[in-house]
Amino acid sequence: MNKELIEVKEESIIVKKYQNPEIINLPLLSKNKFQDRIHIRGEKLPFIYRRSCNEILSKALDSIGEKNESRGLYIFGPSSLGKSYSIYYLVAQLRLYNNLFRVTYINSCEEWWSSHVDEPYNFLLNELIYTFSNDELSPLTVADWVEFVTQGFTKRLSNKLGELTKHHSNWVEDFKTCSSNSIEERFKTFIIGLRKYVREKKYLWVWVFDQHNALHKYKVLEEYPFTLVKTLRTFLNTIGLIIVSASANDEEYPNEFESWEKFSMYSGYTDDEFLEWCKMRNYKIDSDQQLKSQLDSIRFWTNSYPLELDLWHMTNESTDSLIEKTNESTDDLIEKISKSLNRCVVSMILGSTKPGAIDGMNRQFMYEKSVNEEGYIRKTIAAIHPLAQQAIINSHSEHPLTELKDMVSAVFNKDDRFAELYIKMLLEYTKTLECKITKPGKRKPTVAYDLKFKEFSQIIKFVGNGIPTESFNVEKNVLFLPQSDNYPGVDFLIWDNSRKILFHFKLLLVLLQVIKRARIIL
Repeated sequence: MNKELIEVKEESIIVKKYQNPEIINLPLLSKNKFQDRIHIRGEKLPFIYRRSCNEILSKALDSIGEKNESRGLYIFGPSSLGKSYSIYYLVAQLRLYNNLFRVTYINSCEEWWSSHVDEPYNFLLNELIYTFSNDELSPLTVADWVEFVTQGFTKRLSNKLGELTKHHSNWVEDFKTCSSNSIEERFKTFIIGLRKYVREKKYLWVWVFDQHNALHKYKVLEEYPFTLVKTLRTFLNTIGLIIVSASANDEEYPNEFESWEKFSMYSGYTDDEFLEWCKMRNYKIDSDQQLKSQLDSIRFWTNSYPLELDLWHMTNESTDSLIEKTNESTDDLIEKISKSLNRCVVSMILGSTKPGAIDGMNRQFMYEKSVNEEGYIRKTIAAIHPLAQQAIINSHSEHPLTELKDMVSAVFNKDDRFAELYIKMLLEYTKTLECKITKPGKRKPTVAYDLKFKEFSQIIKFVGNGIPTESFNVEKNVLFLPQSDNYPGVDFLIWDNSRKILFHFKLLLVLLQVIKRARIIL
């Protein structure tokens, strides 16, 4: 790790002013499944030091001081921004560069819950071993405490306590009394013992809970030990700080952490950070303009979100992962919430005013967006980035032909652009088009081309105002969809394999009757 990023002075960390992003290696902090998700290799994590890393560390250090009376710090933002990477960096700094901090790092609440179901307290105990691995607790070591929690008052512990009776008689008697309790009570006794140790040593005990959404998902926030998230800040008081990170997709979070200090993340890589990502993934964009153009498109589709870029890098099919996530989030929705979600998706597709109730909106991938139209402010629903929008639409396959159709029918005569968007969406999902292109005649128009595209074998979306740079099979019919709102003169293009002609289409609808006369069949 590059120690020049911070300065250690008289047992305190001084965060240096952020200058530029750079690639650094962070050490392995603890062994669990989370390491696979963030790509630990050879017990090192290749990592892009970003502005958010600097800001989160500064915020945490401010919260450790007297400025934060709540003793809690809530970090939130959309999924895939790299919050977990920044928090990993924070934990590394606190553990490695200050002997007065003890950091317990629950880096995946999902894994914590899953482990607790199979082996109660095993996950927490492992993390506490890492937290106090360099400490010599007395009269019981951390290993003794773990044995006590998991097995109770064993023969080995009985023999050890027998030797301690002369000097710690009162403590030994209290300890023996606790040994007959449940594993939950024994764990609480362990935590109380650790708190006493931390207070005597004048340490500060930091707890970090990442991926906190899982505890809402499994409805265990009121069950012990998951209640620790709420109770630890009063349990530890001035000798503790609790940091919670979650994706902002649940309205309960702001209420739950209302009194806590907050830090939000809402952006992906900056230009400089994206260049560092290209270096880390060995993309030589300086010498390969075609590759640079491709990566510019990928950057647009992912909004430079670190996780989505990494998914694309690993599989080139990052949309599939997002579709799976959105499908999982809708599997168990009740009918009322499902209908609300459907209306939100329609608003997102058309850019129309948001529905009155948005209870079902997937806040992990969608948000309310304010739109200024000639001084009038209205709100619509938007996706966090284009790739997420595509995944949401793909996971709601019924929209274009049912609810989307009903929604558009109400505005066909009011706003032509809605109808145009509707046709483009149907083109994409039905993958068919039948129309006749006419040319003027003296008496009546004559048919120049009678187009019947039964199925487009490929749909290519592209960004920018230039021509598509993606390669395609000239022996197949291909639909090109510009993603720029102001692409010059064209709404979509079609490569006709049989005629070897690239047709371009501009939709201009005035009245509903015009659509009928145009005989566009989708």
